[in-house]
Amino acid sequence: MNEEILPGGSQAVVRIDGTKIRALRERKDLTQLYVATVVGVTTDTISRWENRRYPTIKQENALKLAEVLDVELAEILDVENEPDAPLAEEPETAPGPADVAPKGPPLLTIVVVAISLLIGAALLLKPKTVNEGATPIITARRLLPSHVAPGQSFPVLIRISVNPPGTYSMIVRESVPLDCLVIKGLPSYAALDEKSGELKWIGKATDATIFAYLARPKPSTAVGGQLTFAGAATLKQGGESARISIKGDDTVALQQLHWADDNGDHRIDDEEILAVYDQLEAIAQLGVNELQTDVEDIWAAGGYRWDETTGGFVIVP
Repeated sequence: MNEEILPGGSQAVVRIDGTKIRALRERKDLTQLYVATVVGVTTDTISRWENRRYPTIKQENALKLAEVLDVELAEILDVENEPDAPLAEEPETAPGPADVAPKGPPLLTIVVVAISLLIGAALLLKPKTVNEGATPIITARRLLPSHVAPGQSFPVLIRISVNPPGTYSMIVRESVPLDCLVIKGLPSYAALDEKSGELKWIGKATDATIFAYLARPKPSTAVGGQLTFAGAATLKQGGESARISIKGDDTVALQQLHWADDNGDHRIDDEEILAVYDQLEAIAQLGVNELQTDVEDIWAAGGYRWDETTGGFVIVP
């Protein structure tokens, strides 16, 4: 089982090149919303970074930004305009007239005291949660049938679990084999790259969340081979984040067998149809009536065989 403990972050700051960031994001067809969700900031902040209104940002945010853009940190840094003095991240809002005092203590002292008071008040007013202080453990597992016939649709389930329960922003990436078509996703996926076969979801995770989709091997796919799947999930809560690989099933053999016929005996028995119902119940909104009817017909009749002429299954008593 794949497990990850959410780490903390750093407070160091670095100078970034907004022009490079925008170019990399647009080259990879990523939206500002997608990047903002991964990094854990607002789309307005991403826009200000790209427009060079915030030339310096926290190093931990810069590392996350580099990760989502799939480049090294050095590729988004502004090395030409590196200042001699220590860097400071630009504030979210500009100071108003009330922030400038002609007399009295130094401005820095006033700011430090004000921030300290605000932090203290926030800690006093912060509501307690059931998992406060606990270390979240997250797992991600994929459920696949052991085999499938060319041209036959089958369900794929990805289960994300968090213990103790909580609410997390999450991005799930699933790499689907290029010999396999994606029919529909639940929830609806945010993007599908047909060239690479990568599916992307963006949403929220609680204690147990399921992402599912229907896939179908192309009819021309050769029997005897296999389909290989891979994926990862990135979760974030507050200032903490973690990226984990999706474990569990990762291959499906291409055979002239129904995907619900787990033991390959050309029939669907009681145990196999109950297992199918458990899977289809979790993805009922995918519109799996056709899959369910197909399985029920074979189970009721007693068996099936592969028809070479039609490239499909024939139900037999």
